[in-house]
Amino acid sequence: QSMYYIIIPQAIKNILPALGNEFITLIKETSVASVIAVTDLTKAAQYVGSRTWDILPPLLIAAACYLIMVLGFSRLLSVFERRLSKGDRH
Repeated sequence: QSMYYIIIPQAIKNILPALGNEFITLIKETSVASVIAVTDLTKAAQYVGSRTWDILPPLLIAAACYLIMVLGFSRLLSVFERRLSKGDRH
């Protein structure tokens, strides 16, 4: 019970910022996976651009999708951090 109520909440509070930053970095680096022939958002945008002969709009949409994902996860992470810091006051 002490592990569940004391140690794990403290460990989560300490690792959450680093874990969140690592997850955001992984989201940003998925565009590098298209170089290895893995189809991801960037690769799909390049494919659409090559089929329509207009490369910029699909890439801008892909960039907007990445931006929305990163900003959403950053907001979620800040809410979790704020909620955990409020738990310290009780």
